[in-house]
Amino acid sequence: MTDKLVEQKPSETALFVALRRALAYMEYKNDKFGPDSLAIHFLPAHYRFFLQFKGIRENTKNKLAGFFPGCE
Repeated sequence: MTDKLVEQKPSETALFVALRRALAYMEYKNDKFGPDSLAIHFLPAHYRFFLQFKGIRENTKNKLAGFFPGCE
C-alpha cells in the first residue's frame, strides 16, 4: 500500500483553529478560555515567529474576527 492516506499538510480550517486558540491563550492565558498552551506548536514556524510581536497579534486577531462569528 503505497498511497498515503493522511494529507501531508494541515487543512486551512485546522490552521485557523490552531491560530485562534494560540492567540486566545497568549492573550488571556487560562482566565477566559480553557488552557491550550500547545496550540502554538501546531502552527508553522513563520506563524510562531510573527506572533511574538504584540502589534501583529492584535492585527491578526482583528482580521480573524471577520472570519469567525463570536470572536472579539
